[in-house]
Amino acid sequence: MEGLALQTAPSGDVVTLDAATSFCNIDDDDTASEALLQDLIIPAVVQLLDGPDGIMNRALLRQTWDMSLHRFPSGSCLLMPLPPLVSVTSISYIDTAGDSQTWSSSNYTVDTSREPGGIFPAFNQSWPATREQANAVTVRFVAGYLEVPAPLRLAVLSLVSHYYQFREPTIIGTVIGEIPDHVDRMLKPWRMRRFDA
Repeated sequence: MEGLALQTAPSGDVVTLDAATSFCNIDDDDTASEALLQDLIIPAVVQLLDGPDGIMNRALLRQTWDMSLHRFPSGSCLLMPLPPLVSVTSISYIDTAGDSQTWSSSNYTVDTSREPGGIFPAFNQSWPATREQANAVTVRFVAGYLEVPAPLRLAVLSLVSHYYQFREPTIIGTVIGEIPDHVDRMLKPWRMRRFDA
C-alpha cells in the first residue's frame, strides 16, 4: 500500500463564501450565518472530499504529494492516487547498493489522460532494481484541478447547505454523521477506489 505525505498544500477555494451564501439564501448582512458557513466549507471540502482521507480519494485543488513504495510495481504501470494526476516531478529510489538515485524523466512516460493516471517505463526501459527495504521508492507528483468541475462544486455547496440546516450532528471544524443521500448520489460518479500501488 502506498504511503502519502503532503508536500505542498492546496490553496484557493473549491467554493467561495459568496457562492455558499447565495446557495443557502443567506442575506448579505447576516454576518453570523456567513461566519458559520465559512466554518462549514472547510470540513466539507477537506474532511469529506479532498485528499487521501476524504471519501472521494481525489485531489480537488492543485497539491503536491510524495508517494512512498517498498518497490517498483511488478507490472508495466504504476497507478497514481488522488486523481487527476497533473505531472510527476521526480522519481527517486534506493538502488541495490543502498545509494539514493533519481530516475531520469527520459526513462518513463506519464499518462495524465486517464483516471487514475499512471507512470510507464519508456520504450526499451524497465523499472530499476531497488534494495529490499521499506520506502525504497519515492514519487513526487502534482494532482488536482486547475478549476474544480461544476458537479463537485455543487456537491460541496449542497453538503454545506445540509450542515447549515441540520446543525445538531455538526461540530465546527469537524463534521460527523453520514452524507445525505442526494449529495452521495452527486458524488458517486466521481469517487475513486483506494488501491494498492
